[in-house]
Amino acid sequence: MSEGIDVGRVGELLSRHLASLGLPLALADETTRETHRMQVETAGAVGGALPIFLAAADAVCREAIRLPITIDLQPDEGGLLGVRVAGVAGVPFSVVMLCLVEAVERAKGSDALVVNDLSKVASLARQHVMQAQS
Repeated sequence: MSEGIDVGRVGELLSRHLASLGLPLALADETTRETHRMQVETAGAVGGALPIFLAAADAVCREAIRLPITIDLQPDEGGLLGVRVAGVAGVPFSVVMLCLVEAVERAKGSDALVVNDLSKVASLARQHVMQAQS
């Protein structure tokens, strides 16, 4: 991976942004249909939910400026998703953060941000890219 962005800084600023929204974060277990509360620190952690947030931001970035956010994921047995973010590159730090904020804005509800909804944001953004290419 080329010289990248400080992943810890990305996660820290994402956590601060999520805290400033004043909305609870939730993660829905699709198997049990239970919803679990998530702390903002977990959302921004490299071994937490940051990979989900960055995947949605990548889709938004591709939609907006037709460039990918390169996300280096490494296995992490202790991580929330079994992976951790080892690096981020491809676009400037400011673009990554703007795309993260936009992905969060698109996913948030009136009373909570359900982290699973970021996959819907990513899917819709990818559809927009495909439509624009055809």
